[in-house]
Amino acid sequence: MKSPQRCVKCILPEHLPGIEFDEKGVCIFCNDYEQNWAKIDLVQKKIELDALVAQARKMTDAYDVLIPLSGGKDSTYVLYYMVKQLGLKALAVHFDNRVETQVAHSNMIKAIDILDVELLCITPPEKLMTLLRREFLLATGECCTPCSMGTDTSILRIAHAFNIPLIASGVSPIHDGYAFSKNFYQYSPEYFTQFIEKAGIADQVKDTIFDARFNTISVFAPPKTTEELLEDMKQNKMTTIYLPIYIQWNENEIINTIERELEWSPDPVIGREHTDCRLTPLKYCLKREKTRTNQFAGIDDLQMKLAVKVRTGQITRDKALSALSELEDNPIDDYISLLKEMGLDETHLSIIKKASQAKHS
Repeated sequence: MKSPQRCVKCILPEHLPGIEFDEKGVCIFCNDYEQNWAKIDLVQKKIELDALVAQARKMTDAYDVLIPLSGGKDSTYVLYYMVKQLGLKALAVHFDNRVETQVAHSNMIKAIDILDVELLCITPPEKLMTLLRREFLLATGECCTPCSMGTDTSILRIAHAFNIPLIASGVSPIHDGYAFSKNFYQYSPEYFTQFIEKAGIADQVKDTIFDARFNTISVFAPPKTTEELLEDMKQNKMTTIYLPIYIQWNENEIINTIERELEWSPDPVIGREHTDCRLTPLKYCLKREKTRTNQFAGIDDLQMKLAVKVRTGQITRDKALSALSELEDNPIDDYISLLKEMGLDETHLSIIKKASQAKHS
């Protein structure tokens, strides 16, 4: 395959859905970063974070903050920072998607024991999770939406139940900007509801943790200003902050910290990115299928992460290009064992590939 045109600042290629280049060859994601995020005053943002924390402490005698915890690097660091650095009383909440890695589970247990934090787990029946993943996979070529829905709804319901004023997340438009653009992955409670109704499985979902009546947020919702967040808190509305907007967020420093302080480990097979889910290799493969063309190889989250590291000054573009050349473009057929867990096999591959390449909303 020939080499695609790539952004002259990061490494994103011309066949990435939604990408555009300006006259200098700079992609829209780099331009968005320069215009909206590159010049953030972290001293001022820390002052704003302290104001949000102070307001949260005024509102409750119990938990100050809820931390969605997966055992991955980002959520683990958010828990560490909010408890160890800010001194907040936190409740960690984990949505067990029934395909978590043993390493991620171990990471969570070590973190809550070392930080002396309670962990509340929501565990849906495996039969229901398998049904949802299978239906989404066959119809859309992705199976992450059920987990996003389950996680978000769990967070909201528990925050309401315990009257927790603040939710802290490691997601951000700075480091997950492409996900926020919704070119790669379409998710919202409305989309989930429409899908299960169309698939004829709404009755199986009703009154479970996936019931959209209990969900009014999305993990990829645009961030609010600090003033808006403070006003929401004063009105007793659930308030979500994206921690990477407020502090220095360097992946190597984060990993060094949680390895040293919380004995965190990456999954030996999956690696540092999305180390919490056994289906991560399948997800990468499906995204490569979605973006593969007759001329160019497909794109997955690992390549997106390299672009983010270049954009935020964590590695050079040359180093990212070198790392890119080492990434294997494995065919979907390598992940048959993961498909079999959902009652699927080789005969479903053409259906899944076709679904992954279509646009769904």
